[in-house]
Amino acid sequence: PMTDRKTFRIFQEGKMAGIFQFESSGMQSYMTRLQPTQIGDIIAMSALYRPGALNARVDEHRNAVDLFVDRKHGREAIDYMHPMLEGILKETYGVIVYQEQVMQISQVMGGFSMAKADNLRKAMGKKKPEIMEKFKADFIAGGVAQGVHDTLATRVFDLMSEFAGYGFNKSHSAAYGVLAYWTGYLKAHYTIEFVTAVLNSEIGDTERMKHLTDEAKSFGIATLPPSINKSDALFSVENSSNGRSAIRVGLSAIKQVGGAARAIVTSRMRRKRDFLNIFDLTASVDLRVMNRKALECLILAGACDDFDPHRARLLANIDKAIKFGQMQNRTVTMGQCGFFSNEEGQEGDIHYPELDNADMMPDGEKLLHEKKLVGFYLSRHPLSAYRRDWQAFANLPLNTKEIVKNKQYKVIGVVVSLKPYQDKKGKQMLFGAIEDFTGKADFTIFASVYEQFG
Repeated sequence: PMTDRKTFRIFQEGKMAGIFQFESSGMQSYMTRLQPTQIGDIIAMSALYRPGALNARVDEHRNAVDLFVDRKHGREAIDYMHPMLEGILKETYGVIVYQEQVMQISQVMGGFSMAKADNLRKAMGKKKPEIMEKFKADFIAGGVAQGVHDTLATRVFDLMSEFAGYGFNKSHSAAYGVLAYWTGYLKAHYTIEFVTAVLNSEIGDTERMKHLTDEAKSFGIATLPPSINKSDALFSVENSSNGRSAIRVGLSAIKQVGGAARAIVTSRMRRKRDFLNIFDLTASVDLRVMNRKALECLILAGACDDFDPHRARLLANIDKAIKFGQMQNRTVTMGQCGFFSNEEGQEGDIHYPELDNADMMPDGEKLLHEKKLVGFYLSRHPLSAYRRDWQAFANLPLNTKEIVKNKQYKVIGVVVSLKPYQDKKGKQMLFGAIEDFTGKADFTIFASVYEQFG
């Protein structure tokens, strides 16, 4: 249905990750200001949110998009200029938005034929003054013939000419707007399935995956870490015992794992049972596909925590596990039946090696590996221990879209990147990025500040 409140709420709240053509931060900001309540609002915004309309000034402080928003919310009176134009401009609150509206106005007020109205549209796009003057004279004459004052007819024509700098074709906007609405409907009513599908279309793009999982959190949807025994190759929807669904990270979302993800899932499904330990894993999956690097990344991303949450110990035993797996595969190739007691793959009397011990991996190191390999923290956020400090101290969450110029803000976060740089005078400065619970922001440390606080 094209009047679904739940769908409009997606646009009103700016939760538009994965929504066709409406994902940019600027578009999200305008949609939250617009608070769309009908499909026409979405169609209009797909036409208005373009450089021409964003740069077209209606006064010192506003562009064409601001005017549209202000008129929708009654902050400015809607002006149709003449009663005969109300039917044409009503859906866009008196603002000329579409090329088709220009054609209709030239027909209704200027008395143009359909063909001549289309020629006017083309001429406006090409901005040829001599041709425009001829059309203008014809338009004013046609208006006067219908009882429209020449001053008003001139004003209407001049407004249409200004519009030519950003006018967009309504049929194109409608196609974009309706497709955006459909994706919004799916997101509103099948949220977890929608987000999971979008994650799979963006797999490998860590920034996008983080953005999507962060937004999923705002819908109350948890993201579960990759698991050697529970993950599919791709992101999947997992139903828990408490009845709440969550998104499970797919094994192929881990960098360097590649084709090993599919091989692991295929082996698990064929055997119809979970892997028992790291030795069971290497004995069961083709080690030409799941090589040492893939196994290392699986461990560091936490996918092998099912076997042992002590990741450093698993890392220390990789070579032993690979050697065990190679020996077992050699045994099977030679036709010996030492591993399984029957053809169904039921486990026989198997003696797995003991794990060699190792020092525990520090929490901070675990989190850094997760972030590097998947794109976001899985166990917990490194700021978790400081949440109360963050709430008390920071007055700017890093996902804030609107920032007041020349105001001082306090932020608290984790520095996630640093790049040293020399300015023109040869002095040291830094570019970097900082991240909190809500998002990420870039920052610059200029030379004067670096000298003092470097």
